[in-house]
Parts: sequence; structure tokens; C-alpha cells
Amino acid sequence: MKNFVKAALIRAARTMAECALAYIGSAALVSQVDWLGVLSSAAMGGIISILLAVATGLPEAPRGGGS
Repeated sequence: MKNFVKAALIRAARTMAECALAYIGSAALVSQVDWLGVLSSAAMGGIISILLAVATGLPEAPRGGGS
């Protein structure tokens, strides 16, 4: 269980960073970035990542590992 939670949180953090970068990259200038939109997009990506990990499992944290 401990390995699963750690792997899921790492994956969620990576997904959040990817979502934020994609959203920031859509603006022409840094001053035009909608920072609330960046945070919202990143948070939603993290939530979806955690839900998918619970629903489908993670290859880096096989079930029944004992820890």
C-alpha cells in the first residue's frame, strides 16, 4: 500500500506539472498567462491521475506487494 501511494503521488505530481506547462505554453507572453487557469488545470490533472491510479492500478507499484 505504501509503495502504491508513493507511486500514485509521484505520477500525479508529474501529471500536474505537464498540465501546467501545457497551459502556460498556450500564452504568447508570460504576462498573458491565466494563473488561475494554470492552477485549475494542474489540480484537475492531479485528481484525474489519482482516480485513474485507484481504478486501474500502477505498473510501477504492483498489487499484493506487501508494503
